Amino acid sequence: MYCKNCGSEIGDGSVYCQKCGAETDSGRKPEDKASESFSAAPKKKRHLARWIVLTVLLLIIGAGAYVYGSISWFPPKDLGVRYTQKDYNLAMQKTGVHITADLGNGITYDNKDILSGSLTATGYKDAGNASSVKLKDLNINDYNWEFSKYERKTIKMTNVEVSAFFNEIAPAFWWFKNTQVKLAPDGTIITSSTADIAKMKRELFSDVAGKIPVPLPDKANLYTEGSFSVTNNKITMVPKVMNAGAVSLPDQYKSGENLKVFSGYLERFYTVVPKLQVNKAYVENGQFIFDGTVPTEVKVTPKK
Repeated sequence: MYCKNCGSEIGDGSVYCQKCGAETDSGRKPEDKASESFSAAPKKKRHLARWIVLTVLLLIIGAGAYVYGSISWFPPKDLGVRYTQKDYNLAMQKTGVHITADLGNGITYDNKDILSGSLTATGYKDAGNASSVKLKDLNINDYNWEFSKYERKTIKMTNVEVSAFFNEIAPAFWWFKNTQVKLAPDGTIITSSTADIAKMKRELFSDVAGKIPVPLPDKANLYTEGSFSVTNNKITMVPKVMNAGAVSLPDQYKSGENLKVFSGYLERFYTVVPKLQVNKAYVENGQFIFDGTVPTEVKVTPKK
């Protein structure tokens, strides 16, 4: 073997180098070798491991903040659907539903002019404040809702009319804003909207809101793609995409019993109207088709 200090050849088993006097490996005790192997090197490894853990933690926090924030911070996806007052008025004329409402602060609504054929009437009185009512969050439980004069209706609407209908039918009470609906020729429905989660929890899902194991944002930007229909008030849906911001609903919730439960909760959005009967609702040839029994008179007044 050779001396590690000076490189001179030395005999096997020698404790010291005959040339420079340096101690050889043969002269070191086993416990000395063991103690040396657990000093500098492990400290280096522990230091490296600490930084790896911190880096991963920061990545998780950063990704979590992006995902959670994207649910409500970024605007809903633009589907390119634009509507005017004319589109909404045409949709309401197809439904034939007469609505009167006392919305407080001297603001009233009556769509009789719209039903008479006007394409420009808004239905609001006290025009100076009428636009502000659309920005308010009015609780449906603070008002009396009277539904009467039920009639069987068959209605067909374009994607523009459907978008207008959902945005303007009751903007101060509705649970969705900035809704856009596209109806594909193959029956696929594409939707984009901002959902008022806090309002839904208060008014539609108060019985289950307290059981949700994770905190939810007050608002969420939703995007969906898939087929959708209603038969005898029961929803049938085959979702392809269901996103809240950057978060996609896991596949296990898009089929089977999970989807059945999810669909059951969605039915509350229209069964909130008593005696409303949806015989059929579906998409065909790029149009939304509804067949059912609806109230043709709706009166809304504040509770005293």
